[in-house]
Amino acid sequence: MNKDFKWAGEEGCKKYGYPVGYEKPNTLEEQYKVLLKHFPVLQGKMYNRDLEGKVLHEKAEGNFLYFDWRIIDSTYCGALQKFLIEYRKSLNDDLINHYRREFDSSDLRQIERTAKFLDIIKEQQKDYEILVIPAQFGFLHKGYLANKARASFADNEFCLGPFEVGLMLLTHPGRLVHNSNLRIVCQGGETSLFRGWKWENSPIFYYQGGLVSFGGIPNWNIFWNIGSVTAFVPKE
Repeated sequence: MNKDFKWAGEEGCKKYGYPVGYEKPNTLEEQYKVLLKHFPVLQGKMYNRDLEGKVLHEKAEGNFLYFDWRIIDSTYCGALQKFLIEYRKSLNDDLINHYRREFDSSDLRQIERTAKFLDIIKEQQKDYEILVIPAQFGFLHKGYLANKARASFADNEFCLGPFEVGLMLLTHPGRLVHNSNLRIVCQGGETSLFRGWKWENSPIFYYQGGLVSFGGIPNWNIFWNIGSVTAFVPKE
């Protein structure tokens, strides 16, 4: 990690991290069962079971399941809306969406680098409709300025957006359970806090006051309680 981009408030940063009990991703089979429960359209769609337990990248915390958003909707925002409905159900309605409206491509979009790298992994695993992606849940880039985290990325590392991160949260509900849990920045997406404004914000999931929240944060501000979620293109 490039310390030039780290905020000096190390003590504040130390207060935030992963919750007790969360150490590594669930097995791919466990993740698959959760996704299938919430998205029955995945019935009959498979992932590469030979990748169970394999280290696909040395910086990843483990492997996570992902499916292309186009499987459930024709637009990224539409797929995200459908995910949020299922995520809210899984949380017994304890989810706050700070957008307070249905958003579309004028509010939120997936960045090109993320789409490009996901397509590379899709080509690598072209025989499967559910992909196995090595990723980390934010700790690797803990305490970075939101708009500087990308500068420290490895060549084959890329940000995940709110739909991709959302699937990780759906299959790992123990990641956000307390106010001290590291907030999750989804820099694979860009948002405009108000329709028609500049694309200067990143989507974020966080836990506060007994609820999980979904909203956006300015990329230029200082936040020592966040971590950008990233994935890696597996080495062939």
